[in-house]
Amino acid sequence: MRSRLLLPLLCLAAGAVRAEDLNVISSVQVKGDGGAIAVTVAGSRPPSFTTFAMSDPARFVIDLSGSTFQGVDEEIRVDDGVIALVKNLSFGSGPTAIARIMIVFAVDVPPPDVQTAGTSLVVRIPRPSASPPAVATVPPAAAAPPAAAAAPAPEAVA
Repeated sequence: MRSRLLLPLLCLAAGAVRAEDLNVISSVQVKGDGGAIAVTVAGSRPPSFTTFAMSDPARFVIDLSGSTFQGVDEEIRVDDGVIALVKNLSFGSGPTAIARIMIVFAVDVPPPDVQTAGTSLVVRIPRPSASPPAVATVPPAAAAPPAAAAAPAPEAVA
């Protein structure tokens, strides 16, 4: 009889241990960082992740394996001209749980730089140039005269 009562308690305890093994994502923040924008993801453990890019609309996706969100908004509206929004989605449960962070861009950007810093993940997105670089042009009136008009041709000597 005692073993029948003990078995369910052991199963519950095993489930609690697995939940403690998850990386709990407690914050996703977006901040301007000079010439870039930094998306910082704070967790309870060093992150194990994969990334990939998508198009139509342009997005950058980070999948954190063995992770779950706690106290993080599902959608963070940014609208800063570079990032439109950040979506935080959860898939699965227990050891197969995946916390997905999808950064949706308002414009085309170079590939983000992804670095770990302890238990955080930092995604730096370079700000695209505000305008294309200036190209020097010479107005037609100031153009150099054709070579034939610049100097007379030498005469033939007989």
